[in-house]
Amino acid sequence: MLMLAVLISASGYVIANFGKPQQSDGFGLWIKVERLPQKPQSYFQLNEPDSYVLQAISNLGTMVHVGDWSYTQVDDLTIQNGVGNFEYNNTYYSVGCLSADPGPLISNDTIAMVVLGWLVFGVALIVTMLAMMGRLPLREIFLSKTEASTLHIWSAQEASA
Repeated sequence: MLMLAVLISASGYVIANFGKPQQSDGFGLWIKVERLPQKPQSYFQLNEPDSYVLQAISNLGTMVHVGDWSYTQVDDLTIQNGVGNFEYNNTYYSVGCLSADPGPLISNDTIAMVVLGWLVFGVALIVTMLAMMGRLPLREIFLSKTEASTLHIWSAQEASA
C-alpha cells in the first residue's frame, strides 16, 4: 500500500510539473569584471559602458546579474573583437559572460524512475494475484525440492490431525 501511495504521489508531481521551467530568478546573462595588472596584448576600447558593466567594474570579481541578453552590449563586443579584455578610463579589465538558463523541474531521470516504479509495482501485483489464485507455484519456485516435499508432508499431517 505504501508503494502505491508513493507511486501515485510521484506520478501526480510529474504530471503537474512536466515541462514547467524552474523558478526564473537568476537566469539569463551574468557578467564578471576583473582588473588587469597591465595592458593586455589585445583589447577593445569601451567608451560608454552600460549600467551593468559599470556595476561589475564597481564590484570587481563579483557576478552581476544582467538578465536578458539585450540589456547589455558587452557580450556582443567581446564576440566582435574576439577578446574579453577592454580599456575604460585608462584602466584595463577582463570581462566574462555566463548564461544560466532555466531547466525543467522534471528531468528525464525522474520520469524514468516513476515509470520503472510503476513497472515493478505492476509485476509485483501480477505475481501476488497469480499466487493467490494458485496459478503460480511460489513454494516450488522458491524452495528446494526437499524443503517443498517436507512442507507438503507437514501440511498433509496437519490436515489429517
